[in-house]
Amino acid sequence: MHRAQGNSYTEAAKNGEEVLQRLGRSATESQVVAELYAEANPAVVSETTMVPVEPSIQSDVSLSGREIAPPVQKTPPFPVLKTTFISICTSIVGATALTALAFISESFTLPQAETPTAPSAEESDPHEDLPSKINDPSEPEAHSEPDTFENSESNTVTSIAAAPPLTLTQSIAESSAVWAIATYSDEGRNINLIVSGEESGLITIRDQGSGQPVRTLEAHDDTVRAIEIAPNTRRLISSSGDGIKVWNLETGELLYRLPSSTPVWSIAIAPDESRFVSGADDGSLAAWDLETGQSLYSTSDGATIWSVAVAPDGKSFVSGDSNRVVCQRDLATGQLLKTFKGHQSNVRAVAISPDGQTLASGSWDKTIKLWSLETGELQATLEGHRDHIVSLAISSDGDMLASGSTDTTVKLWSLSDLSDYKLLENLEAHSDWVLATVFKDRERTLITGSKDKTIKIWE
Repeated sequence: MHRAQGNSYTEAAKNGEEVLQRLGRSATESQVVAELYAEANPAVVSETTMVPVEPSIQSDVSLSGREIAPPVQKTPPFPVLKTTFISICTSIVGATALTALAFISESFTLPQAETPTAPSAEESDPHEDLPSKINDPSEPEAHSEPDTFENSESNTVTSIAAAPPLTLTQSIAESSAVWAIATYSDEGRNINLIVSGEESGLITIRDQGSGQPVRTLEAHDDTVRAIEIAPNTRRLISSSGDGIKVWNLETGELLYRLPSSTPVWSIAIAPDESRFVSGADDGSLAAWDLETGQSLYSTSDGATIWSVAVAPDGKSFVSGDSNRVVCQRDLATGQLLKTFKGHQSNVRAVAISPDGQTLASGSWDKTIKLWSLETGELQATLEGHRDHIVSLAISSDGDMLASGSTDTTVKLWSLSDLSDYKLLENLEAHSDWVLATVFKDRERTLITGSKDKTIKIWE
């Protein structure tokens, strides 16, 4: 059947629609075009036919072993005229077919190649990302420790969150190991001091900004084990193997001394600065009038008192001892109020949050325990240090806990979410035991002292 060539889009569409109906809606675009071409040019198509040729040694071989000769075309007469005629017909038929296909595109679509999609989480290889997720414990990375929390299915800390990192801004060399640090600030007079106690018995008072000494006190005949400052009365208290001494911070004058036959390991001052408590190697816990040095009371459990801390409300204080116990006592009377048990070795450091809700204890068992000071309930056990914990400090906003260890590192922990304690950062700059950790009041500044004879300032 021969179709008249339409000169309008309507006729082209009609021709294409008829061919499509005859071939079926599943026909491809090439089939429709070929059919339109054949109907429009029957003579041209019939004159170009395929004929067999004799096999040659250059022919291909089929899978059945028979040789297959390539097809050849008969050469029609008048090649120039016929080529011209075919070109014209091809143009007409091609335009007609494309126009028809454009008008019937709603019912005729070409099959589309399937676009590959990324595998879902369920389809992906579960082992593909293992190198980036799991560290070989035999080859620990620098600044990366295998830190975990107790009472959780999987609490390995793999990233630092919740707070921007602290940067080491200053390192100060001392003449001997730094055992104790305290800070003092007077914003009105632009005074910022760092006071350190050394193994040699010296106390050095330094300007924080320059790191230069303001005054050096030949304070004790033994290691200075603790230093505390009463900011309002400007009293500096130090303890050592030869007892306790109280100084005028501004002048360096020795105000009085409290001799002891046993090393005094720890000191803590009441918030109203009326009294302070001390803990000694022989297990004695004592309270003293800060102004006069008069003894208020003394008690002993027989175990070495490594550390003491006074609650922010000034009503009680806690102590950590060699019996692996933390005790809470009434500050006014020394009466035992509560005990916190759970450590497996000496409780070397204690600290209380500024709101008085959380008690932190650090032990030679390499763990830190967080307790409710009110109820005595254990809230969390923080693990991650490779060796003994010897110092603790809580920031003035109560959001961070710093822990110093004999493994030479300082770790910062988040206390902002009581249901999810996180490791914020590992600070690795010391080369020996970190014996002192102190946060400056109202500043995000951490100061650490070490057996490596240095003070580090982190901001």
